[in-house]
Amino acid sequence: AAEAAAEAAAAEAALLRAELRAAAASLGAATRELGEARAAAAAAEVSIQARVAQAELAAVNEAMAVRRAERAEGRHEALRAVQDAVAAEVAAHERLQSQHVPLDSRMHSRRERETSARRERESHRESPTDRLPSADAAAQQQ
Repeated sequence: AAEAAAEAAAAEAALLRAELRAAAASLGAATRELGEARAAAAAAEVSIQARVAQAELAAVNEAMAVRRAERAEGRHEALRAVQDAVAAEVAAHERLQSQHVPLDSRMHSRRERETSARRERESHRESPTDRLPSADAAAQQQ
């Protein structure tokens, strides 16, 4: 009986060892699955963070594009204002030119007038005999 009890105890111990090995194997598999799940969760978190970073970068790029467009529009408006000012200046200059004789022709006319006046004076110069007062001129002076 003692022998049978010992055999039964030995069989039960072997059964318990087998169950323990199976439990250890199951625990190892569960541990591996847990590690894989953690790695997948970490990869998913990295992927989510990358998508968030891409979305933030896209938002920043869009904001910068809007600012560039606003600045370009401002520069375009400033350029238009300068062009308008230049056009107004050109129009004013053209109006002045149409109202006045150009400087070259004024200078030319002035030279012609001076030359003809000088010739006129030279042609009307009195000869030395003309300078002697006539009786009428002497009477008028007195």
